[in-house]
Amino acid sequence: MEEAIFRNGNIEVTKTMAKFGNITYPIAGIGSVSVTAPDRIGGYVLSVAIGIGGWTIGGGWALAGVIAAVVVAVVTSCLTYKVMLHTASGDKQALESLIPKLVTEVKEAIERAVVLRG
Repeated sequence: MEEAIFRNGNIEVTKTMAKFGNITYPIAGIGSVSVTAPDRIGGYVLSVAIGIGGWTIGGGWALAGVIAAVVVAVVTSCLTYKVMLHTASGDKQALESLIPKLVTEVKEAIERAVVLRG
């Protein structure tokens, strides 16, 4: 078995492959890798729109619904980082996470693998 450059849960990177769950990408086919940052502005706009809508509806339950919607919007659309693999056949999203350190470590591991592969 090949030695892992990086392993965390169902993510594994070796000098020949990057595996995310049941999808495996050959390192030789990866031209570059990048991380997309969260779209904070879009999430804030959505949160404000939901808040204004809920406020105009009124009532205690409406306010609770608005608060829940804002929390969900901020967590999902504002804080998601993505690892993108750039290949000859196009860009592939390999990983999506709320944890910036994880996506950075995965990106760095794939970059090391590409260098080792030569």
